[in-house]
Amino acid sequence: MAEHPWEPMAGETAKAFEAFEYYRRLPPGERSLQRAWEDYWNRPGNALHRSKKSAGKPYGHWTRWMSRWRWQERGLAWDAEQAEIERDQRLDRELRERAQVHAEELRQRSLMREEARAARAVGRRILMRILRPSAGGHERAGAAPPPPESLHSLEGEPEA
Repeated sequence: MAEHPWEPMAGETAKAFEAFEYYRRLPPGERSLQRAWEDYWNRPGNALHRSKKSAGKPYGHWTRWMSRWRWQERGLAWDAEQAEIERDQRLDRELRERAQVHAEELRQRSLMREEARAARAVGRRILMRILRPSAGGHERAGAAPPPPESLHSLEGEPEA
């Protein structure tokens, strides 16, 4: 027995399966025994086998094969499988798109954090330059510079 209904079935001849393939490949809304027969009949390389007698409608064995090998049921199973594949592909595309958007948002946030860190570092350097005492001999290793005179007055100490 075939794993999937659209695969060759146990006992199905190669010719019967080939006929089914012509039927199965038709779009669901256009699928019919007549249309499958016409596609089979008009296939490339069939010119030597044509006869006016059998050109118009399917041979009786195609009708029997359609019934015996459950072409309609198998065609519907094929359609359902294709719809599921398309749905899965659409969901995969949507997930990839969402992941790309999310990755871009994370990248932007990371850049913003990095820019903020850089701005804080620049701000600290500028602040240190402002607060660093001018060359007055107060700088020595390990000692903090004395506060500016204006800070003494704010702290309530008498000015000397």
